[in-house]
Amino acid sequence: MLEKVDNCTKLTLINDQWPENHPSYESTKESRPMILSNVKTYAESGQTLDIGW
Repeated sequence: MLEKVDNCTKLTLINDQWPENHPSYESTKESRPMILSNVKTYAESGQTLDIGW
């Protein structure tokens, strides 16, 4: 969800549709902050982060 907050745009990501004991949940939980940080950096600068993937 995108939401205007003052002169900024707030991105809220909710992913609560995981089936119980889904095998990808743990890896996604660990990688999601890096992916979102990369999206933020790209939106602000037009450059992506070098996160080694």
